[in-house]
Amino acid sequence: MEKDFQVSSLIGFFNASKNLNYRKRALERFSIWVRYFQQNGLLSRTILEDNQEPNWEMKVMRSDFTDEGFELYKQASLKWSGGHDRGKPISDTKIFDKYLKKIRDTAP
Repeated sequence: MEKDFQVSSLIGFFNASKNLNYRKRALERFSIWVRYFQQNGLLSRTILEDNQEPNWEMKVMRSDFTDEGFELYKQASLKWSGGHDRGKPISDTKIFDKYLKKIRDTAP
């Protein structure tokens, strides 16, 4: 069995910058991608309940993902994040849709 490890944590973003705008965006980004993965059945547990705001102690472990979810995370998360750095709206999750379709279409 594969050893569990931390994939993402908000405290890492919190420690990266003291800029309040940066921290606000980090919370929003985390919330959007976690909710996308939850809504598409890509996580094995609920990390954010409906109407729950993320807090700085939250983290996502490898064991929190389904195999399909972890594959999507590996293939698309950096591309999604990079799009925001280039000016795309943080709510634009089309890249996740594209890669999820590709993963599901090639699944045995």
